[in-house]
Amino acid sequence: MATTPEFAAARTPSAWRQKLAGFWRWWTHEIAQLLPERFSGLTGSARVPLVSMSNDELTLLEPHTNMGSGDAYIAWGGLDSERRRAALRKLLERAGETRGRVRLRLGRDEALVRRVSLPAATEENLAQVLTFEMDRLTPFRADEVYFDYRVLSRNAVAGQIVVTLAVARRELVDDRVERLRSAGASVQGIAVADDAGNSGHFLDLLPSEQRGERESARERLLQRSLIGAVVVLLLAALLLPIWKKRATAIALDPIVSKARQQAEATDAIARELEKQAGDYNFLLAKKHGTHPTLAVIEELSRLPVELGAHVRALEFIAGSVRA
Repeated sequence: MATTPEFAAARTPSAWRQKLAGFWRWWTHEIAQLLPERFSGLTGSARVPLVSMSNDELTLLEPHTNMGSGDAYIAWGGLDSERRRAALRKLLERAGETRGRVRLRLGRDEALVRRVSLPAATEENLAQVLTFEMDRLTPFRADEVYFDYRVLSRNAVAGQIVVTLAVARRELVDDRVERLRSAGASVQGIAVADDAGNSGHFLDLLPSEQRGERESARERLLQRSLIGAVVVLLLAALLLPIWKKRATAIALDPIVSKARQQAEATDAIARELEKQAGDYNFLLAKKHGTHPTLAVIEELSRLPVELGAHVRALEFIAGSVRA
């Protein structure tokens, strides 16, 4: 995006925001490259025709079509306003653009592109630094040009970054944009000759507040609908497993309750059996731990006989001793 001094003062993104913005540009570009042309047209990401302009001619540079070389430019130096608008509309329609969108490419003698090395610490406020250093880096003052930049490389060891800087004089850009708009074009950007074919984030010298409308109302509605659909699908992906687990838990609840009741009933029966077994074993222990009455009486009846025999034996022993 082109930067002007008054907007550069307000644009002070942090390093992580710059990295996030760079990743977003790369990611959206890669996704756009994978989309079929018919789908990219619906999302507004189809390639906008690139044209170059001189005082008397407007030449279509991209996209490359089967039009002959004589049909790829307009000699509009002697045309009035209505005929110029009709010629431009016809040229863009033959190139596949039906909404009058164009990108203008400036020639090598109309824009200055150069590489500069700066301290890595300046990346956080790079737009402001380039604004302050414009008269040192280029032959122009910052208020005389529109400029844009792209960080090419970072050297953490040396603490340096390499930046591609593109500048063009304001009066030239404003004049070209006004001429295109007077012919009915919606100007989407200003590219430079050395960077127009860049497959990533191309340098754009047109300030964002001057760009024409990129999408129609239908496309904006479609984009919002797609965003809404993505949000709904994301919520569904998050909530569907929870809902399924809840339904499974509800379905299993009667089975669990029945199993719990059966387990409680089984436990009660086991406790009753254990109690009855304890009572039965108590009686057996009492029975085996007490001597029977008949056995006691029989044992007592034997005692006198055995006692008499012992007494006679003792008397015999005593008589023998006296003799």
